[in-house]
Amino acid sequence: GIRLYGFFFLCLTSAIWLGSYGIAYLQIFEPEVFFKYGYVAVIFEAVVAYHFVVRFLDLKKEMPLVVCSYILGAIFTIFHLGTNMIINEHFTYFWGPYPKAGVWHPTLFIFIIILVIRFLFILGIRYKFLRDSKDSETKKRTFYVLAGIGVFSFSAFDFFANYGISLVPLGSFVAVGYTALIT
Repeated sequence: GIRLYGFFFLCLTSAIWLGSYGIAYLQIFEPEVFFKYGYVAVIFEAVVAYHFVVRFLDLKKEMPLVVCSYILGAIFTIFHLGTNMIINEHFTYFWGPYPKAGVWHPTLFIFIIILVIRFLFILGIRYKFLRDSKDSETKKRTFYVLAGIGVFSFSAFDFFANYGISLVPLGSFVAVGYTALIT
């Protein structure tokens, strides 16, 4: 089905994000180029996850908010690709380079936090509603999506490195975890 393309795009944004960062870490080429394009996937990761959750739960009334989140993601992307306001150069840590937050990055980060809180909330509400349900298959699928998306939320710790806090980014491990739980 109809919900599978959302999972495909969730995996695609993760692959672009992690692949471009992996190449940047190798430092064979200028890391800024890979961070610049990889960060487009970072911008859309939460948007696509939100869309996936809304489609998974079949929440048609939530779709206008999904469309708005794509529009805001596109606006952030235009600013990101056209300026250094989202990402501005990079830090060099013991594990390698990592993009440095620009002046508009906190606004993007707040946008991402709002989306993550929203989709965790609607998933949590649905799971709570299904706890007493006789439909064990739907309950089980909802639990695994909630658990997977919950694990996905831990990738937010990667943002600390954007602000000069030397925490090893664990997003690749998180991506494997949430993908395994959702599938």
